[in-house]
Amino acid sequence: MHWEAAAVLALAVLAGGVLLLYFKPGWLRRLVRLLPLLRRLDRHAAALEAHPPARLRGVLWLSMARYTVFWAQYVLFLLVFTGVAWPGAVLTVPLVFLATTLVPGMVLTDLGVRGSVAVALLGHFGAAPAWVLAASFGVWAVNLALPAAVGAVILLTARIRIRS
Repeated sequence: MHWEAAAVLALAVLAGGVLLLYFKPGWLRRLVRLLPLLRRLDRHAAALEAHPPARLRGVLWLSMARYTVFWAQYVLFLLVFTGVAWPGAVLTVPLVFLATTLVPGMVLTDLGVRGSVAVALLGHFGAAPAWVLAASFGVWAVNLALPAAVGAVILLTARIRIRS
């Protein structure tokens, strides 16, 4: 078996295990209590037990929809700005999301982390760093800066109406 097939198989087994523990929170709590390093997460694991499976399924579907929207935006920005072939963009964006999830940061530093990770990963596909950063900025602007600006205008307008 080639290493690529082994990696895909390992990821599939890991994803299946995570889903199993998500929908069987009692098993998750037993596992958390069994491993000393994870005992501090017991109260978080207990929170899953309070929700019926239908609610857990709904949350999972909403999470997948949100991820798909962010993924599609990022891929489209990369295709427009960088000219990277779509298979490279489609496969690299989840790695960018994974790396930015693993690196702690705040909203403002997230842009730099996401951009530098994207440049490092997409550089292998011949993408110019400036255009990769432009794509990262575009996703950040559409999902964070634009809604924040709209929210600020709404709040300022509401505050002015309340005072007058």
